[in-house]
Amino acid sequence: MYIGTCAALIRLRRKQRQAEALRAPFGRALAIITFIIWLAALTRLHTGEALLMGITAAIAAGNWWWAKRENARRIEVYAASAQSGSP
Repeated sequence: MYIGTCAALIRLRRKQRQAEALRAPFGRALAIITFIIWLAALTRLHTGEALLMGITAAIAAGNWWWAKRENARRIEVYAASAQSGSP
């Protein structure tokens, strides 16, 4: 999750340059350094630890996919009910 946050920081700063947000000094550089440190830490994992992290990531990705699909379904149901005039 930490690596994803650092990567998102870099992408969002590039995509939304004028956004009103907290701007920490050297935020992009710190995100890159942290990203590299965490990648180095991941290479030091034993097989069992890497497997457990992979399983956890797969479960989290599945949950994210399910939640996104469920949210899209709810939006469709709401839009359909709004068009038909029922509350």
